[in-house]
Amino acid sequence: MPTSDEAVAAAIFTIDEFVKGVDDSIVDEVVEYYWFKDRAKKFRFNAGGTGVSWNVRLDRGTVEGFNRAKRLSVVRKNRVQQARLTNRGYGIGELIHTTDLWENRSPEKITDFLDELLTGMTSDMVDALGTGIYDDGASGNHDNLGFQGADAALIASGNYAGLSTTTFTGWASNVGTGDPYDAFSDDPLPALDKAIADCRAGLKGGRSRTSPDVGFMTHDNWNVCLQTFMRRQRLAQDAKAVNAGWNDNFVYRGVTFFPSDYVSNGSLGVNGLYLFNSKWVDFRFPSPKLINQFRYDEGVPKALYIIMIVYGLMRFRQPRTCGKFTIT
Repeated sequence: MPTSDEAVAAAIFTIDEFVKGVDDSIVDEVVEYYWFKDRAKKFRFNAGGTGVSWNVRLDRGTVEGFNRAKRLSVVRKNRVQQARLTNRGYGIGELIHTTDLWENRSPEKITDFLDELLTGMTSDMVDALGTGIYDDGASGNHDNLGFQGADAALIASGNYAGLSTTTFTGWASNVGTGDPYDAFSDDPLPALDKAIADCRAGLKGGRSRTSPDVGFMTHDNWNVCLQTFMRRQRLAQDAKAVNAGWNDNFVYRGVTFFPSDYVSNGSLGVNGLYLFNSKWVDFRFPSPKLINQFRYDEGVPKALYIIMIVYGLMRFRQPRTCGKFTIT
């Protein structure tokens, strides 16, 4: 029969072994994280500081015709503004009480007990992270402390990262509704064409010469697209995504579209279509990995606490190159 110390040691060893694969489980479960981490390579770890700031060019200078006899109109413009985001995140805690160690005395039973506990914690964290892609960071799903995700950045009016879309109209994202989006269920092509075209154009600070490269919608809406395309021609898939296990995808005009379990958590619900330009979206974490696990003992009653934390931020460096659209 193991002593209490031996049981605690076995529990800690089991926890250490389990959490080694947590990051991989995130990639396997949430298509958005798969895309940005494995395909777009937009995860940065060990990024110190309490947040991030970056310069944004939001206005254009006046370009005139020129000859040596003409005086140029020199007008000072504050074209570059600074955007700021602070680290936020998600956490989940559980405890292993002394009585749990008494009731699971052998290392094998402790391992089974912890495996079930940690699997449940990880599953809950994965679910929160998938939802967090679309959090607005203010009235969102996680006590107003989650990521300032897509619904925080992709706005036609309001503030994101400390900058106002009213003051700086080039900071606004593309938010679309109505025709042709109202005809999506009859023919999704005009809606996809319009959404992609809107995300190509940046009216202030120069025009975007790159298109969005990834889009997410609900499974039902994705099926509308797939069935429409199948009636017309064979549809291309993204082979790399297929090889990674995400065989539910199609490529249209250079954009890889995926069905997502989490789009409906966004502000547009089941009728949401989100387009991202991966060039301008990234994730920064001061931590060494995505999910970090901590533990400590409580004195009375004696227990081993397990805390899983994700801490960092999701940043849209140029919101105007992305967009969200209501499709029906």
